Amino acid sequence: MCPQLNNHGSQRIAVALVQRGGPAADSAQIAEAVAWAWLQIADALSPIIGAQGFAALYTRSFHDTAATHPWLRVVQSDAVASMELGALKTALAQQDGRSAATAGGEMIQGLRDLLGNLVGPALTARLLQPIWDTLMSGSPAPDASK
Repeated sequence: MCPQLNNHGSQRIAVALVQRGGPAADSAQIAEAVAWAWLQIADALSPIIGAQGFAALYTRSFHDTAATHPWLRVVQSDAVASMELGALKTALAQQDGRSAATAGGEMIQGLRDLLGNLVGPALTARLLQPIWDTLMSGSPAPDASK
């Protein structure tokens, strides 16, 4: 499913990303929250679908999101394929906070939709629920580079 097709979910995630960025979050803090979320998702899914399977979902989600946010295209394809989060964080940090949160939310929702299409919504929810609970709690994200 294309990210814009599940706009409500991506908007909820975008709001959570802003909250996790902390009070008065700027785009760099939001980018940090996005990277944190991707690391958590990778940790949850890679043991089940493998690193290459996860990389394929991440890459597809990235490209689907870049279709509606062309400024993401500055991230080189090898950085996307290897899930180099530093490149994603840089691209997000160069935008205003709203744009960074919107794109981050669409990427994450895009992965959730793709996974749901592959394994079903119930298993997707079960696999990702601990991450959503933490993400939606609004607590500031730890530095994903540590």
